[in-house]
Amino acid sequence: MSRMTQIKHELIRGLKWNIRFGEKKRDVKIAAHAEYLKNGGSKDGYLHPKGLFSYKSFDTYCSDVSTFARWAARNTNAKDSRSAKQYVHKYLKELIAKGRSAPTLKKYAHALARAYGCEVKDFGVELPKRRRADIKRSRNEVKSDARFKGERYERVREFARGIGARNDGLRKLQACDIRERKRGGYEVFLREKGGKERWARVLPDYEEIVLERFADARNRGENALLFERGELDHHVDVHACRAEYARMAYEQYEREGYETGRMYRCRNERYGDVYDKGVLIEVSRDLGHNRCDVVVNHYMK
Repeated sequence: MSRMTQIKHELIRGLKWNIRFGEKKRDVKIAAHAEYLKNGGSKDGYLHPKGLFSYKSFDTYCSDVSTFARWAARNTNAKDSRSAKQYVHKYLKELIAKGRSAPTLKKYAHALARAYGCEVKDFGVELPKRRRADIKRSRNEVKSDARFKGERYERVREFARGIGARNDGLRKLQACDIRERKRGGYEVFLREKGGKERWARVLPDYEEIVLERFADARNRGENALLFERGELDHHVDVHACRAEYARMAYEQYEREGYETGRMYRCRNERYGDVYDKGVLIEVSRDLGHNRCDVVVNHYMK
């Protein structure tokens, strides 16, 4: 067995100790918070849920540790994962020097920390902080977008703009996952990453498109998937559609009088931008988030 294969297999074995498939991360968080309160709300009472709750996260981390194993075999004398651990700080510093983004660096570091059963801080490297100005995803059109401009993909994007779903949510939608809202209009039931489930509002301007898709699926059965096999491509920039959904939803809730007068004021490069917190909370719920800053920094511009 080569050194690279030895390191890789041992790191993946370490990741397997973190597998918690079948559990819902949200339920684990709730239990952790309850334990925190049980301990009087002390700093040591709350333990952030650890583990890999989805197959996708596990596959991603396996790929990340494999990349490190390849680097360690080429650039060090490490014979196994234990002897390779001392070089993780050098590996991360090289990635920083190459200009890798803060989210990417964080992902690599967390993958290795999970495999080694330690904390990222134990590697002794200060990772760059994530800044909104550095986020490039879905900000501008990229070369690969040209592959997904046909009518087939536009229908998917139009539907995604109407409900604000992620790729996973679109893929799991069934004909029965829609109902009328108590406040008028419609909402759809989404099952997304980390076992999260939620009802998301259908924007009024997209009701016809959404209802038509659900009606077509219902003709195949109440539990029929809305999107048939091969109809969705994970390279389609659904995140950009979520951003459009967020901005349109904000305007819709404004028109419906959800303002509270409590304002969210942006800082740094967004200084001067102001949003109503009451409206942001409604948009945040529809997007499956719980924080106003996430909505503002990732979706509103």
